[in-house]
Amino acid sequence: GMPEGNSVVGGGCLWVFDGHDEAVYDGTWQFFEFLSQLEQDTKWHKETGYFPVRQETYQALQDEGWFEDEPNHATAFDQILSGNDSPASQGVLLGGFVEIRDVVGVAIERALTEGTDAQNALDEVAEQSNQILTDYAAQIGE
Repeated sequence: GMPEGNSVVGGGCLWVFDGHDEAVYDGTWQFFEFLSQLEQDTKWHKETGYFPVRQETYQALQDEGWFEDEPNHATAFDQILSGNDSPASQGVLLGGFVEIRDVVGVAIERALTEGTDAQNALDEVAEQSNQILTDYAAQIGE
């Protein structure tokens, strides 16, 4: 059978802060409406891999054969929409996940922008991540 597990839902979000005049909010609402249109939602998914924000978009992608042509894009949908509700599918089970993700991000950035040797960057990530895990284990009494 299929191994237990699931994709992690994450990604970006858009924020609107208070303190602006009505014209700013009207423009913001129009922009949000534009982003959520079927055409924009479809384009965003195809070009980024992010989940569409509308069920209608998912159905349109299915209907046009997108997932047959691009099976890798189907994986997360298949997992998340499978209804697999087990401990293995209920989110990241890594203590210090956010901190470790940040350490990895900094290392990638340093390798790409500062020319840090990839092996050195990975070694540093491993060292820092192990410390984060050690600290986490101590915090939860393991």
